[in-house]
Amino acid sequence: MDGIGNIARAWSLEPLVLFLVGLLGVMYIRGWRGIRPVKVRVITPLRAAAFLSGLFLLLLVLISPLDALGARLFAFHMTQHMLLTHVAVPLILLGAPVLPILRGMGYGIRRVTIVPLARSEIARRVFHVAQHPLFSLAVFVGCIWAWHVPAMYTAALTNDLAHIAQHGTFIGFAALFWWSIIDPTPLPGRLPYLARLVMVVLALSLTFPLAAMLTFSAAPWYEPYVTQAPLWGLDAMTDQQIGGLIMWVGGIAPYFIAIAGLFAVAVRHDEEETRRSRRMLYAEGRNHASHGTAAG
Repeated sequence: MDGIGNIARAWSLEPLVLFLVGLLGVMYIRGWRGIRPVKVRVITPLRAAAFLSGLFLLLLVLISPLDALGARLFAFHMTQHMLLTHVAVPLILLGAPVLPILRGMGYGIRRVTIVPLARSEIARRVFHVAQHPLFSLAVFVGCIWAWHVPAMYTAALTNDLAHIAQHGTFIGFAALFWWSIIDPTPLPGRLPYLARLVMVVLALSLTFPLAAMLTFSAAPWYEPYVTQAPLWGLDAMTDQQIGGLIMWVGGIAPYFIAIAGLFAVAVRHDEEETRRSRRMLYAEGRNHASHGTAAG
């Protein structure tokens, strides 16, 4: 693993990952192509590009040498997690995946999977709770903190099932959080735009201390990185500090992009509401004028 050639060949072609990501991609494209002739302007080419880019990045992060490097250097593991939770998942949700994936399933599969869930009272209650913004914020931030506890992190490095659980919870809880922020049509979130801005600021504020603790810690936290031979001359302490900075800077950038995007959408929405109100007032004024003329 220490040589550049060995690292370049360290691809983890996990069949389950390839199957699931490939299946999602095929269903999305199939559903999107089925929607377009109906002229439902829900999935624009830009949204489709966002989804496919996010899905490709998700696949790349999970099977590329980045995954193997994460076992040797904390900085690479942190890079992997930031790309998953702060780039790939938001891109996928920006692609508004619900409608094309459901349509891409085909009626037969929907009938035996989605329809029973939609009719289940328990499933509806779970979905209602999972969609709650405070719940999604709590589990997302809690997941990030929990997996960086030394015992949990070490388990993910040394146990395959724990490693899968780590990535699965990161992706799942990130999807819940960003769902409240992004509004993946046709299942909108519950929050007004100002509240979404608050959510993003809270997520940044609650993960900021962890990044600072990792960066300025007096000693390395994770035993597996301490006991193995340094890779490329990076000792465990320097490696952890770099990882903390990656979490710091890599976390700030997507959150600030989200804040800027939310602000722009909120302004556009406000302008549209203003124009709509003016049109209604103008129409009412014309109606009153026409009634007055007719009465005269």
